[in-house]
Amino acid sequence: MGEKDINKAKEYSKKEQIQKYIINGISRDRVVEAFWVIKEIIGDKNIILTPVNYNIISKESNKGIIIRAYKN
Repeated sequence: MGEKDINKAKEYSKKEQIQKYIINGISRDRVVEAFWVIKEIIGDKNIILTPVNYNIISKESNKGIIIRAYKN
């Protein structure tokens, strides 16, 4: 999560717990979108992809995802 994401969450709510939920939702959405794009590109039905969501705060506002792939 980058500073922009955190600041945007703070705009929507002053409550820290709500901010966490907003940030988790953003990250989860990115992972799920990337999951479907990769699945479409690969096209192999024997590969199992598992989208997993980790929230790491980046000082440089970097964003990324981790998708695990297993051959069935």
